[in-house]
Amino acid sequence: MRPLRLRRLPSCLALLVLTGCEAPTPEPDAPPPPPPEAWDLGPERICDAPVDGIQLTEQAFLRGVTPDTANDDGPFGEERWVVTTVAAADADDDGDVDLIFGSGSDRPQVYGNDGEGFFSAVEAPALASAPFPPALALVDLTDDRLPELAVFDGEALRVATNQGDLRWGPFEDVWTATGPAVTAASLAFGDVDGDGDLDLWLPGMHTFDRENPMDGGPSADRLLLNHGGSFELAGEYLRSGELGLSFLAGFTDRDGDGDQDILAISDQPSDSSPTGFWRNDGLVDGLPALVDDGPDVGANLDISGMGLASADLNGDDRLDYCITDSGPVVCLLSEGDVYVEGAASLGLTEPEVVERGWVGWGIQFVDLDADGHPEVPVGAAPPDESNIYDDLFAQQPNALFVGSPDGFEERGAELGYDHDDFYFGVAAADLTGDGFPDLVTVGPGSNTLVHVPDCTGGAWVEVELVGPSGNPRGWGAQVRVDDHVREVVGPRGFAQGSGVVHVGLGTADQANVRIDWPDGATSESVVPVRRRVTVRHPEVL
Repeated sequence: MRPLRLRRLPSCLALLVLTGCEAPTPEPDAPPPPPPEAWDLGPERICDAPVDGIQLTEQAFLRGVTPDTANDDGPFGEERWVVTTVAAADADDDGDVDLIFGSGSDRPQVYGNDGEGFFSAVEAPALASAPFPPALALVDLTDDRLPELAVFDGEALRVATNQGDLRWGPFEDVWTATGPAVTAASLAFGDVDGDGDLDLWLPGMHTFDRENPMDGGPSADRLLLNHGGSFELAGEYLRSGELGLSFLAGFTDRDGDGDQDILAISDQPSDSSPTGFWRNDGLVDGLPALVDDGPDVGANLDISGMGLASADLNGDDRLDYCITDSGPVVCLLSEGDVYVEGAASLGLTEPEVVERGWVGWGIQFVDLDADGHPEVPVGAAPPDESNIYDDLFAQQPNALFVGSPDGFEERGAELGYDHDDFYFGVAAADLTGDGFPDLVTVGPGSNTLVHVPDCTGGAWVEVELVGPSGNPRGWGAQVRVDDHVREVVGPRGFAQGSGVVHVGLGTADQANVRIDWPDGATSESVVPVRRRVTVRHPEVL
């Protein structure tokens, strides 16, 4: 697979690697027209003491974010990782971002936000068994903008209904697996059948025998269709016709046809099938027609994928996808209807301090200084517990690739993000309410990190969606802010963001915002910058 070379792109597109050509804007003094009735503008938020560039401070302890990430002792005395997935979301619909972590106990760890970015622990409901499974999501299944806690523990999909005020009812089974139990590391939600509610793609890590847990093998991925809050198995899916191992998957509309496609990331490809890209061809006999055309579009990657992030990186108004791997990040950059791998051409390489093997896990696109060029934070850890003391993986620093018009430059050590413990999940969300996203980074046996950037003079816009019944947060919508393309997504791998799209805009004083909703509806307006814009679906007025 040949790499994408930026010199082959037209000069406009070369600049668009990170931000897009500068679109014509109205006269600076001309105020934008009033937004439509379905658009609500929040108050302007001005940085009182702007700094130049990115300046981060780690503030987890100061802000009360201290989840228990201690590992367990395995049956043979070995250290067994406890995967502490993180969800950064507004769990009580009060306008700020709360934090929910997995744990080694029988319940998740919930931290409520006081509105200013300081947190307090809140008791959560328990599962019947421990440790709490890593396959965790906060997803609104009851149309009240209060997200339920959803987990898959190998045998059943279990949901605890949100009762408000950071309280949930007991976990109840909404789907029970048959046959061998399946280990799943993450959940992916999206409307694959176009009926307006959120379905579940369950990545299959491996099967195991309940009586002999060490026995097992590769697994198929499973699609569960949502029918009023209960779920039904629609089918089992094999990438390239083979059983596979996978940590994660992501719903995405890769071709802009309104159907949610599915990027299913492989793990350990030498032992199983490569990454698959399931094209959604609509309904056939009432079921989604999904075709894995990964080999045809250049997306059947032989990688051990751990994390997934999406944005338009080459300026063609289509989403590109970057995936962490055992080694450098891999990026699928769209070139017409196919993809070419171009991470190195963007500057997304291994940190220079790593002498031997480096393994990236969580990944995000997030503009930390609002200059219009997103950063790429990457959490790092050895591939599994058996490699903890392997000299090959002795150096596993987190990486922070800083964006510019020329590409990315890794500056994790300079900016204090290169913590050399083990980190899986990276979530980006505005915890403090100042308009600048913060980073929450979690991993087994490691102190949780909360990196807070100082505000700058850069312009930005946050876009929050109010979707129709069945999808009240608008998951699957594509958001265009000037020349930036993002999508509203739920959990991906070991982290879940708030669902609020943040875009840095540099020196702009207004922005054109367009929403392409999953059902084909569109919303568009010009808005002033440095504020949150809440956009309601045309059906929600």
